Amino acid sequence: MWFLGAGASVGAGLPSGGTLLWEFKRALYCTAQRVPPSRFPDFNDPAFQHLVQSYFDTQPGLPPSGHDEEYSAYFETYLPDERDRRRFLDRRLQGCKPSYGHLCFAALMSLGRVRLAWTTNFDQLIEKACSHAAIADKLPRALAVASLEQPDKASDLIADEAWPVLIKLHGDFFYRKLKNVKQELQEQDATLRYHLAEECGRRGLAVIGFSGRDESVMRTLREALDAKTPFPHGLFWFVRPGETPAPAVIELIGETKRKGSQAGIIEVGTFDELMADLFLPHQESLSDIRDLVKDSRPKRDRIPITYSSTATWPVLRSNALHITAYPATCTVFDAAIGKTSEVRALAAPHARDLAVSRRKAGVVAFGTRSKLSEVFAPHNPSAFDRYPIEQRRLRYDCPELGLLYHALAQGIANRTGLYRSQNAKGRYLFAPETKVFTQQELGIFSKLKSKGVWRLRPDAVLHEGFRLALDFRDRRFWMLVEPTIVVTADGCAPYRGTDRSDIAREPLVTRYNRQRNEVLQLWIRFLQRHFGSPMCIAFPSETNREAEFSISTVTAYSRKA
Repeated sequence: MWFLGAGASVGAGLPSGGTLLWEFKRALYCTAQRVPPSRFPDFNDPAFQHLVQSYFDTQPGLPPSGHDEEYSAYFETYLPDERDRRRFLDRRLQGCKPSYGHLCFAALMSLGRVRLAWTTNFDQLIEKACSHAAIADKLPRALAVASLEQPDKASDLIADEAWPVLIKLHGDFFYRKLKNVKQELQEQDATLRYHLAEECGRRGLAVIGFSGRDESVMRTLREALDAKTPFPHGLFWFVRPGETPAPAVIELIGETKRKGSQAGIIEVGTFDELMADLFLPHQESLSDIRDLVKDSRPKRDRIPITYSSTATWPVLRSNALHITAYPATCTVFDAAIGKTSEVRALAAPHARDLAVSRRKAGVVAFGTRSKLSEVFAPHNPSAFDRYPIEQRRLRYDCPELGLLYHALAQGIANRTGLYRSQNAKGRYLFAPETKVFTQQELGIFSKLKSKGVWRLRPDAVLHEGFRLALDFRDRRFWMLVEPTIVVTADGCAPYRGTDRSDIAREPLVTRYNRQRNEVLQLWIRFLQRHFGSPMCIAFPSETNREAEFSISTVTAYSRKA
């Protein structure tokens, strides 16, 4: 099961409870001090928070920072009338659309990966996500929702396994304290929380976007521990990196472990990022939903930057090189061979000349027809044709992107004498020996206390190299060059020791901005020396140009608008 708190709706434009709390505090402080709210535009400014909290710490009648009732107390102080509070929150809901995280969540529902979800949110973002035609057509049945109006409906839906099911816990109480509502609503809410505790005794639970400061919910989760096997499939509480969970959450996780169930606090990015990661393995089977998710991702906006008068250009340099031209098609043919893994295994000994993968249309490849016919001869290759490489598919991991990775990395290796790593999909390139560098390049490495290639000990050789990555952003295709150290056992085979990361990290710890910039520039000039400017990289060779790339030698950098 999944439990979604207010933090899961932040990506859709709704403020979190913490953000609203500081908004209430700012309004109350500015009213009391007779200063305009515009004086404090940033709620996250530590100086602002310290100033305002110091003021309220001296005021009687308000709970201290971090108290469970802090949000409701400040909300009621800011807007004493419940109707005003309702109007305030309704205005925040207007125009909000599901984020791509909600769409991924709905897609997982259509796959049966999410069957039962609980939330304290009063928005309808999940319902709206499930109503998209691309998702609604894939759902086994329409999303069923149970809330305060029909608390017994939750029991019927769960008993009938009418998945997917969404249950809303005291959503209407967002406007007022639970203890202030009518007895009937309290009893209805108790019914829903009873079902939550019961299901926690049968299933696992993943919690995201919920701080754990709602005592009514936390009491329910603690009651679940009385079950014979609480959270039999685990309790997983997701938090943002560096965030300290509430004491009640830490206590609940610890008690769950003591009961013999798996439990843990896991650091992740946003709700949207987590859902996108969970949907990623399934996107090929749901291409229309995948495109819907891609279109809903937030677009990049210009961010104002204040520059000093002494700033030189470029101010911010990236490691991204613009790929201005790349193959629009590849070869496709039929062959009596099965999975992608079998196709790649067959072509692996011919990596210098072939890049292959598998699609429903057949085997897709870069390579001469004569070579493909020779390698796939045991599998009766036939019906050779051209296959389009669609730009939209390059935004995510797909067979065509894998072909471009192989062709580009191997094209560089074939011409420069660099080796490709035998792991990490061969996307690390490194110098096998110092003779691939010029004396000038070795001189730059020497200043960084590097020999280019050197044996650290009998079983470990260190090589200067870089990680190659491809990314499609801002409607352009980029090659990213990330200088690093590669460790091998003998100058070629991967080093398998558990201390590999420590060995590679040691020469890099003293490379700060200036040194990293120098090494990045060295590798760009190294590639420019072999491929010209702009770089023209061909695979498998200059004479057999089955795949060609044209790449700028100027990295992307910031500039004034």
